[in-house]
Amino acid sequence: MIFLSEFIEWIACLTEVGLFYWLAGNTFRKERKNVRIYWDYILTVILAVVILGLNNIVLYSSFTLFFWMLFGSVSAMALYRVSYIKLLSLTVLYTLCFCSTDMLASNLYLSIENHFNINGDTIMTFSLQRIGLVVWAKSVMIVFVVSLRKLIIPLIRSEHEKRVLLISLIAFLLFLYYRKPAQSSFSVEISIIFGLLVLLCSLGIYVGYKYLESQNEKMQSRIAKIQNELLQENYQAVSHLYESNARLYHDLNNHLLILRILIYAKEL
Repeated sequence: MIFLSEFIEWIACLTEVGLFYWLAGNTFRKERKNVRIYWDYILTVILAVVILGLNNIVLYSSFTLFFWMLFGSVSAMALYRVSYIKLLSLTVLYTLCFCSTDMLASNLYLSIENHFNINGDTIMTFSLQRIGLVVWAKSVMIVFVVSLRKLIIPLIRSEHEKRVLLISLIAFLLFLYYRKPAQSSFSVEISIIFGLLVLLCSLGIYVGYKYLESQNEKMQSRIAKIQNELLQENYQAVSHLYESNARLYHDLNNHLLILRILIYAKEL
């Protein structure tokens, strides 16, 4: 049982880290450096080993989470030609997603303790309940991240990465603040409260993204309008130049015609 539980924990760490590098690869595919794909696997294994070791000391402590965000963002710099702010915003947003879904799934899983006699102490041991919780939580996390990738990718690739980083960081600090009461009392009420917190954070990020998207559309529309005005001005300038040249050509033809007539009359 201990070996199976350790193996599941190892797979869970690989899933968390590997999903981040997969998301980064889809987000910054065009900015990829000339680096082989096996470096993603090497970094995934290294970081998963470190996180597993830290979790054996304290399960997902604040230090572990901040270490993960720092190592994940710095290691991604070796793979992609993008600014560190963009990589850090992606790392913080991803960390918020997997931490929130993990805690929410755990609370929902443990809210059925009255039916199956599951408690907080049981899941911290090498037991089938612990294995079931890990599998359930990571499955929810994968579905959540993969479902939101079409929202996360354009949000990170936008020109407002600093705002994305600020919103994600505030939401992550709120997660750290509400994590202890959520862990101390596994109940339906706490699950609902934490679920609402996750939904509000997601809604805030979504609304922020839509606002930034609308601002970008307005900017593009303004640029297109300016370009049309410049094209109209250039067209009018070219048109006036053409008319001036046409009048000059007409006058020149008239002068040449008169000279030809005079020369012809003189010869006669």
